Amino acid sequence: MKNNQKYLVIFVGMIALALPGCRFRREISVSMPAESEEQIQVESNTNIEKEDGRNYLESVKLKRNDNTDLNQFAQLLLGVPTIEEAEQYKPKHFLGDYYYEKDGTVVIYNKDFAISYSDENDGMASTYSHLMNPIGDGSLLRETYPEESLASCTKEQAVKACEKYARLCGYEDAEVSSYAITLDAIQNIEKKLQYTIGAPGEGYEVITRGQVEQLRDEGKEAEADALYDKMDSGFKRNLPWKKEYEAMLLVYKLKLNGVLMDNEQLEIIYLPYQNKVVILSADLPYEPEEISEKHELVSKEKAMSQAIQTLGTNITIDTISLVYVKEYNADGENYAVPTWRVEYIQNNESAIAGRTGTIYIDAVSGFVVNN
Repeated sequence: MKNNQKYLVIFVGMIALALPGCRFRREISVSMPAESEEQIQVESNTNIEKEDGRNYLESVKLKRNDNTDLNQFAQLLLGVPTIEEAEQYKPKHFLGDYYYEKDGTVVIYNKDFAISYSDENDGMASTYSHLMNPIGDGSLLRETYPEESLASCTKEQAVKACEKYARLCGYEDAEVSSYAITLDAIQNIEKKLQYTIGAPGEGYEVITRGQVEQLRDEGKEAEADALYDKMDSGFKRNLPWKKEYEAMLLVYKLKLNGVLMDNEQLEIIYLPYQNKVVILSADLPYEPEEISEKHELVSKEKAMSQAIQTLGTNITIDTISLVYVKEYNADGENYAVPTWRVEYIQNNESAIAGRTGTIYIDAVSGFVVNN
C-alpha cells in the first residue's frame, strides 16, 4: 500500500558543456531512500517484457475508432429516436455537422475528436464545469476530492447509472476513478481559490451559441456581444449550496497493452439527487492498427533526472507511473508512446510553492513530451 509520506529526490548535478548549436542532455544522478520504492507506481498488470533486467514495451500505431452509433447518440443525449430527427434541434447558424440545442442542453458530436453534452438548466453545467478541475491540474483531483462516494451514492451506483453513456463513447471497458463533490470539498476549493462558486438553482437564463450567432447573422453585434458575456454565468450568482447538489465526478481511462492511455478520457458529472448527467465530455478513443517493435525503456531514475533538469532542483517527486501518451508524427499519424508520468511538488518559497504538477518523459527517448 502506498503511504502518504512524500520523498525528496536526492541528486548530484554533473557538469556539462554545450557547443553552440548542439543539442545535449545534462545527466543528473538520482538516488532514493529504500523505503521510497513503494511510492513508485507502475501498473503491475502491464505487458512489459524483461530481458537481462531491462524493460521493453511496444509503441502502437493508432487509428480512429469511428464506430459511434449516431442513432444511439440521438436517443441518449437528445431523447429522439434517430439522428435524422435530431436535425430539428440544429440552430440556424452552422456550428458543426452534429451540433444541437434542445431544452437548455447542448449536444455535440465531432466525429474526429469528441462527444460532449451539457445541461445548462438552472445553471448546472456552468456551475459544475468549474468544479471538474478547479485547481487546474488533474493530478490534484484526489487531493481536491478525497472521497470516492457520497452518502447518497456509492461509486458503484454512479458507474452503473452512467454505463450506457460510457458504452456510447467507447469507454465500457475503461478504468473508472470517482470523485465525490461534497459540500466540504466545495468549501475548501473556494478557500483555496479565494472566490465563490455559486450553486445551481432556479431563475437562470439559458443562453446558447445558437442564440448569439443568430443575433450576429441579423447584424446585431452589440446585442450579440452582450448576450455572449452572459453565457456561463450560473456560478456567478452566488447561490448557497445544499446537500442535494452534491455530485459525482467520474473519470474513465482506457488501457492499451494493460497500460493506461493518459491523454484520452471520458468525464461525467452525475447528480444522484436528480439521477441525471449534467456534463459529459469524451475524447473519442483510438484503437490499435499496427504494433511497432518493442523499445527498451529508460529507467524511472533517468526519467526523474530529466524532470529535475527541466523543472529545477526545488521539487519533490511524488509518484511516477508508466502510461501511454498519444503523439503525432510528421505525417500526422497517431501513435501510443510509452511515457513516464512524473508528479511533483514545488518546494521553493515562491508564490507557487506547494503546487503539484505533472511532467511527461518519453520512456524511449528520455526527453520531455509536449503533452
